[in-house]
Amino acid sequence: MSASDGQEAEAYSSAIDAFAKGNPIGDGIGPLIASKMAEGAQPREIEQDTIMYETGLDGRNLLLVRAKGPGGSVGKPGLAVEKLIEQNSPSLVVTVDAALKFEGEPSGEVAEGVGAAIGGPGVDRYHIEQSASKRHIPMIAIVVKMSNKEAISAMTQQVRLAVDEAIRRVKNTIQASSKSGDTVIVAGIGNTMGIP
Repeated sequence: MSASDGQEAEAYSSAIDAFAKGNPIGDGIGPLIASKMAEGAQPREIEQDTIMYETGLDGRNLLLVRAKGPGGSVGKPGLAVEKLIEQNSPSLVVTVDAALKFEGEPSGEVAEGVGAAIGGPGVDRYHIEQSASKRHIPMIAIVVKMSNKEAISAMTQQVRLAVDEAIRRVKNTIQASSKSGDTVIVAGIGNTMGIP
């Protein structure tokens, strides 16, 4: 067994423990950020296992999307965002997700980019990017970096501490890239294990 195989086995063992105890995992950072930004708004289901909160920020209408928790679900964020784009004509789409860090990079570092931050087989990314692109809606990705083990294990303190910085970056992006009266979609992508 190689060192890599041992690390992978250790990661899966940690994941089993986190899921058995119902603890939030690192990959839940996107839904956690969406929930914290919702500020007590009531959710409504807009796709299977996918909820939306409607709230405001500096005169903008925010539509916050995430998977329904606290069970281990990733929902259908691509279909949900596509539906919201068709119904609301937003001026901006922001996606927030976990991202794999490079060896030597610190966990919990927050980074920004262009496009949709969403892993997996690409179906959800396609729905988001295709519907936003055909309407010329800018897409901003905000990610919190972590190791593969941290993504599938109980959320570490370093990752949890990145939540406030990520929220600050999301808010700054919204303020810089939209104006009062605009509608903005923020999609918190990830697994809702342990996140109500």
